[in-house]
Amino acid sequence: MKVNTLGRWRFTRNFTIELIAFSCALLFFYAAVDKLIGFELFKTQLGKSPLLLGMSAWLAWAVPAGELLICALLLFKPTRILGFYAFFFQMMAFAFYLIALLNFSFYVPCSCGLLISSLSWPWHVAFNIAFALLAAIGIQQKYSINNGSGNSRTPGRIK
Repeated sequence: MKVNTLGRWRFTRNFTIELIAFSCALLFFYAAVDKLIGFELFKTQLGKSPLLLGMSAWLAWAVPAGELLICALLLFKPTRILGFYAFFFQMMAFAFYLIALLNFSFYVPCSCGLLISSLSWPWHVAFNIAFALLAAIGIQQKYSINNGSGNSRTPGRIK
């Protein structure tokens, strides 16, 4: 019996991509819904941030809306790579924002969801970076499949 290792490799890669995309989408869906349910608290917390003075009103809507949009991008295969990039940059932006707050502010407001708010600030940053790295792995895996799939539309591939 001949074992189809290429098929098994593609299945493993596809499963990995699906799992990462679902995990990232679930995180952003949870975060967005939590912010929208506690919208007034979220808006108040943003307003207390020394780095976001004057921007809290529109950010209070933009952040959860962006998270829901990225969630949708991650769930559909045609837009998944864009979703991975958007998720990566959003998580890194959150991480850099937290690092800036921790280094340059006496007050660090927390508008995180119930599960994440129990983390210490260094763990918040580590959590954000870890999920950003997951998105980077998703990007790498997605390109790895596209470049090895025999897809004639893939740039640089000669049949």
